[in-house]
Amino acid sequence: MDSFRGRDSSFFFFFIVIACIGFVLALVALVRMDAHEHDMEHGSVHVVELPPNTVQLSENVYCLGNITYGPMTFFLVNRLMEHHESGLTVLRRETVPSNQTALPTCCRHIIENARWKNAEPYILDTRNSRGLREDFIIATFHEATQAWQGATDFPLFGRQLLGASSGLLFNGRNEIAFGVIRLPDASRIIAVTGVTFDCEVRNPSTGACISAILVVEHDQIYNTNTFPWGDATQESNVIDLLNIAVHELGHSLGLNDLYEPLPCDASTMWGFSSLEETAKRTLDQDTQKCIMQLYGEKSTTPKSASPHLSYPRWVSLFLGSIYMLLHY
Repeated sequence: MDSFRGRDSSFFFFFIVIACIGFVLALVALVRMDAHEHDMEHGSVHVVELPPNTVQLSENVYCLGNITYGPMTFFLVNRLMEHHESGLTVLRRETVPSNQTALPTCCRHIIENARWKNAEPYILDTRNSRGLREDFIIATFHEATQAWQGATDFPLFGRQLLGASSGLLFNGRNEIAFGVIRLPDASRIIAVTGVTFDCEVRNPSTGACISAILVVEHDQIYNTNTFPWGDATQESNVIDLLNIAVHELGHSLGLNDLYEPLPCDASTMWGFSSLEETAKRTLDQDTQKCIMQLYGEKSTTPKSASPHLSYPRWVSLFLGSIYMLLHY
């Protein structure tokens, strides 16, 4: 009898501890939600810089870390196209090993064959200084993820959660936000995406990579300091948010920019953009093949729609706050 009472006491104590932890998490999440609401009301401006020790590889590519020793992040810059530019080639595709299928003409991987192992949620920080409505931003990024999901059966993106971004830092969270980007020639920078890679398994003694290289995090910043954003099918003289979001999410999935003007200047992953452009809203044929080469083909069997928008707003905010606490 005493042993049963002892077991009951242990279960009760365990339940109390779990309840207390849950209460504290919920309380902190509510505080974060309140801060997010305050920033939305007062038009908070997010100022973003690249992390210390970042090295510039070319005009539009920066790098942090070394995959030989640990996680490695590439920062890819999308700039406004000027008429006199013919583009620069960055991170040229290396020779494809004979046991692999050659990539389509307009297709580059950031790191050859590096991809996500599983779909992960992402935090969407809708705060901005341009007056963009939260419902417009939420719907736009949902549509952008679906543009990519239409090319493969592999689940590319997890749940869309609302929360506050910490910028382009590698912190175990996938974050998308708006802000002021501090980089050279920032007046022409439309967006920056940071994509972090790491080995799935490393030698415990030497730290050497002994398995495939995976994408492990993505972070995006959309520059609100210079450009007006909106829906270019409804407004004039704006950067089309959906157009840029589809392109930047291509980086998140492991695809590189393209800078060879012919024939790739019409590609989804062409490295320059312009006011009122909408061509990148959909995937061109080579880009579809490129994503299928990484994640597999699309079956002919109809799939149910992604549930990104199924959460009520307060639930998305709450879960986003919890997600950020657990990945702090």
